[in-house]
Amino acid sequence: MEADVSIRPSDAPPEHFIGRRIFNLAFGACSSHKYLELNAGHKRDGYAWLTVSDGMSASSPGRWLDAFIPPGRRVLRADPFIAAAEACRLGRGVAMLPKAYAVRMPDLVPLDHLMVAPHATGLWLLTHPDMRNNLRARAFLDFVGKQLSKEKKHFAG
Repeated sequence: MEADVSIRPSDAPPEHFIGRRIFNLAFGACSSHKYLELNAGHKRDGYAWLTVSDGMSASSPGRWLDAFIPPGRRVLRADPFIAAAEACRLGRGVAMLPKAYAVRMPDLVPLDHLMVAPHATGLWLLTHPDMRNNLRARAFLDFVGKQLSKEKKHFAG
């Protein structure tokens, strides 16, 4: 699992990487119409929750899940987000996902009423310190950083 560059959601990226925060990535709870029909009337902690890897546990969405969703209601731990989004789309439960996913998946319904407040985590563009002066890596970092910055409105909620 080696890469010269990483685009990673995090509030505290690993210290052994260097890089920059591009913007804050907005998160929200969502589910499928099918799941909501089958589970009408449930409260937040009554739903089955689809979560992501431990790497997100220190983020704002991860802390929210820890504070409000009992461990016994977390039925899936998926990595990456796209796997949790697909399980959500298939009616397996409720997921805390980047809002940019939800708007692109018409089967998903935003459940903002389950949230106490908006949640976001940083989206980082990172590389290993050894790659700092690598011309190809630097060109890629500059290009991707500019392109992501232009698309901020789609991700920042």
